[in-house]
Amino acid sequence: MVRTFVAAAVVSAALFCTALPASAATAEFQDFLKENPTVKICVEIKNSSGDEKVDANMLKKLIEEAFASRKSHNFIVVPAASEADLILRGDVTEYVWTENDPIDQVWGAGAAAMDAAMVEDYARIHVQSELISTKHNRVLWSDRVKATQTQKSMPKEASYEIVYQRFVKAIMIEIFRKRTTDRI
Repeated sequence: MVRTFVAAAVVSAALFCTALPASAATAEFQDFLKENPTVKICVEIKNSSGDEKVDANMLKKLIEEAFASRKSHNFIVVPAASEADLILRGDVTEYVWTENDPIDQVWGAGAAAMDAAMVEDYARIHVQSELISTKHNRVLWSDRVKATQTQKSMPKEASYEIVYQRFVKAIMIEIFRKRTTDRI
């Protein structure tokens, strides 16, 4: 039992250390931003999740607003990829809502027990995302971004907009996070 726990902890730590640098903004994307003080961006979102209630248009609108409100870089949202310098493509690959929050706080027996005891609604969205430079048709950044929300009372119908807001914050953090090191 202890051996299994230690092995799981070592594997988790190894995955965390190798995945962290990959999710940060690439040097190529940072160079792109330095070379382009004003960036025309087109956002394209599609829904492959199988959940027909996922509103790709609303998600697109929220992402466009997030880019337009960036203070560190000047983004101009354009309606067509042909007008853009940069394209954000996103594919909603999963949307999950349940009445019971899954046990995911497993940092120790106490945390797992507390997580199991709480009865809350849960929603999760996964979006495969990539930023593409239109000039060279090159992927500058790519990642599978996830957002989750746990709330005491969150009907499924209300969960979409709540999770969309969390997702937009998560993707902006992932896109603009600076690399701190190239260690693996």
